[in-house]
Parts: sequence; structure tokens; C-alpha cells
Amino acid sequence: MTQDSSIPVVPAPKVFVENRGKAAALFLTAITLIATMDVIVKLASSSLSTPQIVWGRYISQVIAIMLIVPAGFLACARSKVPGMHVARALFMFAANFAFMAALRYLPLAEANVIGLASPLLLTALTYPVLGEKVGIGRWIAVALGFIGVLIVLQPGTALFQWAAVLPLMMAIGAAFYHVTTPFVARVEDPALSIYFLGIIGAVVMSAIVPWFWTQPDLLGWTMLLVIGVLGTIGHILIVRAFAYAPASMLAPFFYVHLIWATIYGWFIFGDLPNLPTIIGGALIIATGIYVYRTK
Repeated sequence: MTQDSSIPVVPAPKVFVENRGKAAALFLTAITLIATMDVIVKLASSSLSTPQIVWGRYISQVIAIMLIVPAGFLACARSKVPGMHVARALFMFAANFAFMAALRYLPLAEANVIGLASPLLLTALTYPVLGEKVGIGRWIAVALGFIGVLIVLQPGTALFQWAAVLPLMMAIGAAFYHVTTPFVARVEDPALSIYFLGIIGAVVMSAIVPWFWTQPDLLGWTMLLVIGVLGTIGHILIVRAFAYAPASMLAPFFYVHLIWATIYGWFIFGDLPNLPTIIGGALIIATGIYVYRTK
């Protein structure tokens, strides 16, 4: 988009120019912000319903992006790929709802380890969706990564709980969201995508939330606002990162989220990961590093 027809901030390049260092820096910053948002979501879950938290996340996102880029609504009407924006917004809406519900029941580290199926799925989807080459080594790494997820999940045992399905639902939605990001990041301003995300999520949740409403106090409103701001900035940076590197290269950086989740879970909630979580998480991270280093 030109400056005349796009949101006038962080314009996406007209052609794909790879810059792995810049992409990694943007992505790691985004992951840090989103991991911090997860902590606040878990804290808010003690007094607010999941639909309220999701609603607050999207309403805050719309307010934040309107303050940052007030011309966004007009730019949405001129989008070159509105259908893709809507589809991506629905994928991420489903992913956000599932994961925020999971944080109510699961420790941060466990929820994130299971959710790390997302970058594995993303790597697997890059060939059929984007046409990016994925060698046999990467396919083996993806398979081993899923074994790591199963070690944490422990299906078929007494330790398995239904809430573990929620991060898996998040992983599927997020993988489809991220694998389609390059289609918009390379032709339009990243902030435009965030507008679609916020508007669609806010409309859907505004219709649902009255049935699950609990009046927040000042702290509750503050947490809802911070959740929305952190999520908005984080996802803008993620979309921007995809404009500078292939999706299969960026996928392993999702694993940094697990490190933050473990640190936060330990120091704030007193949750230390158990042995299966450590073993499975180590396998997932190892395969992610291999995918990153393999052309």
C-alpha cells in the first residue's frame, strides 16, 4: 500500500526482503509482551469469567489501535484482501478464547508446552499453504516435536485432564492464523490486520459477554485494559516480523514463550514444571532449534 491508501504507520514492504535479524528481534519482543499478558489473564481469571477477559482483550485492542492509528477504519474498507483478514481474525479469535480458558485451569508452563504444537503445525503448513520448502529433516523434527507434546499431555493416563484439549485448540487456530500472515504482511500495513482482529473479536464477544458478566472493580478494569494493550502491541510486532522472514524460520521462536511461562509460573504462582513437562518441553525446544538452523 502507498501512504495515500494505507494506515500511515509501519508500512509493509511492497516486496519481500529477508532480514532475519530484524525479524527475530521483533518476534522475541512480541513473545515477551504476550507471555506477560498471559500472566495477567491468569490473575484476572480468579475474579472474572473467561468471556469477560476475552471481551476486554478485544475491546482494549480496538481502543488502543484507534488511538495509535485513528484512520484505520477507513483503511479497512480499502483493504486488498478483506476476506483473508476476516478468516485470520476468526482463527485468532478461536485460538485466544481457547487459550485464555486453558489458563484458568492449567499451570502456565503446561498450557504453553501443549500450545507449542502451534509452531510445529505452522512449520508443517508452510509447504501446502505458502509453498515454502520443508526438507525431510524438518519433517522429522516436527514429528519428534509432537512426541514431546504427547509426553507432556500424557493421553490415556489418569493424569490427563480435559482442559489440556484447550491449548491444542489454540494451537490449531494460531497455526492457521500465522501461516496466512505473510499474505497480508507483504502487501498491507500490519496495523490493518490488527484492526480486523479487534473489530471482529469485539463484535462477537459483545454479543456473548452479557450472559457471563461479573462487575469488575478498579483492578479488574485495569487488568482488562493492560491485557488488550499488551496483546495489541505483541501481535503488531508478530505481523511485522513475518514481513522480514519466512514463516518456517520464525516458528521456533515461539518456544521462548515456554521459557517466560516457566519463569512467571515459578515466581508468581509457585508452579514448577513436572518431569514429563520438562522432558517434553526439552524435546520440543530441541526440534525447534533444529528447524531454525536447517535450511
